[in-house]
Amino acid sequence: MRFILTLLFPPMAFATTIPCDMLCAQNLLSSLQKPRSYQKLTHNPFLDTTPQTRSHTKTPHYLKLEAIMNAKALIDGTWYKSGKTPFGTILSIHNDHIMLMQGKNTHTIKVSQHILWYR
Repeated sequence: MRFILTLLFPPMAFATTIPCDMLCAQNLLSSLQKPRSYQKLTHNPFLDTTPQTRSHTKTPHYLKLEAIMNAKALIDGTWYKSGKTPFGTILSIHNDHIMLMQGKNTHTIKVSQHILWYR
């Protein structure tokens, strides 16, 4: 007899707790907010919409005179003749140096020498 009661008691104890758990779950589900309605986006939220301003500061860059041959100068891997270049004007090309004018400044650059240039 005891054996039968011990087998019947645990399921009855658990059966009384299940309705409470079901009620609690139903209360939680009913207390949730209603789903938000679809809103049409006026802009992409992942893109930065602030206006981008270009800085007027120039970035420094070192020019290197690598070689001189046949009245041409190899500067940063590109051959140049006397005249206008992206970084100034080459006034003259000599055996071991060039004369470079940047704005109002004139520079003498020797082979394997670096010069600071602002882009």
